This record gives sequence, C-alpha cells and structure tokens, in this order.
Amino acid sequence: MERQLARMYFGGEALPVVVPIQTVAILGSFLGCPVKFMDRNTVWSGHIIEDPNNLPDLSFNPENRWWKVAKHLMECFVERAVGYHVAIPDLNGPTETLARLRGTEGLALDFSDNSDYIKPAIDRITQAWFRYWQECTKMVPGAGAKPTVEWMPLLKRVQDAGKLLLAYCGKGDVEKLLKELKAEGLMVVTSCDSVEDARDLLRDVEKWTAQYR
Repeated sequence: MERQLARMYFGGEALPVVVPIQTVAILGSFLGCPVKFMDRNTVWSGHIIEDPNNLPDLSFNPENRWWKVAKHLMECFVERAVGYHVAIPDLNGPTETLARLRGTEGLALDFSDNSDYIKPAIDRITQAWFRYWQECTKMVPGAGAKPTVEWMPLLKRVQDAGKLLLAYCGKGDVEKLLKELKAEGLMVVTSCDSVEDARDLLRDVEKWTAQYR
C-alpha cells in the first residue's frame, strides 16, 4: 500500500490515505459471520442467524478473530504512518449488517413474515457498531494525540472564519466546548455509558447552551 501511495499523484485537495482493511461491511465478520476468501480480491461472508427468535450475541467482542486482525493492521499502519492518513474499516450500516448475519433473502422474507425481531436486532447491532467505531477511532489518531479541548485557539479561529465545526470529545469536556465556542454551527460528538447518562448529559447541554450564550 505504501508503495502504491508513493507512485500516486494527489492533486488539489486530495489526501494520501491508507485503508488497511478493505473488506466491505466487515462488522458482520466482527459479529461472527464466517469469512471465505474466494481469491486475493474477493471475500464472501456466510450468515449465522438461522432462527430469528434465537439471536446470537451481537455485542462487541474483543476476542473475535477478524477484529483482532483488523486491530493489529490498523495499529501497525498508525505506528509507521508518515505522510499519509490511516482510514478505519468500512463498518457499513446496521441493517446491511443484519442482512449479512441473516442472509439477504432471509431478511427480505422476514420483513413480511417475521418482523418482530428486526428492530431489536438492529438496535443491538447499532450499539456494537458504535463500540467498534469508537475502538477504531481511538487507534487512528495515534498515541499521544491531544484531546479536542486542547485545540481551543484553533477551534475558535475556525469559527471566526465563519466555518461550521464538528468536534469529538469525551463527555467530561462537553461543557468546556460549549462555554468557549459559539453554539451556532457547532456539532459536538461524544458518548455515554448508559441511556440514563446520555439523557442527563442532554439536559445539561440545554442548560449550558442557555447559560453560556
């Protein structure tokens, strides 16, 4: 991959990016779908849901074989990355992941004949999606990356230039971002450990937004 990048021309605003894991919708494999390599460029995944009323565990599994492979590849590229960015895997959407887990034809028929399990399954897959996404994004910036709140002068310059701002942070830093930055055009992305914590944070955000305007 690095040799390919070295031979490429990046014009305009193009950026050199390495995608260590190029399997489409690999979240299905992280959740247990068996992987079959047809050739060096083609991979198929089998489905694992035979009985929709008896779903397998659809939660984050740090010991999953394919997650460990993906994690190792990303860590290796991040460690040696010079002059290029490292992209996270294509996790794809929860509904497509369910189609991989159940089989496309099976899921299509279930929408008509046995739909009760679909929304709960998608909810569980969505939770797993966010956990895997969080684990991937922790690796990609590299060790020692500053938290968002430590880039406050730069963030303020972005807003002063009239640009929209997307800021990722830990939940403990949300108040500082809302206090220091303009609410207009600002989107803050964070996560909580439970639904109750998330609802409490949303109530606090309403209070802080009004307080710091």
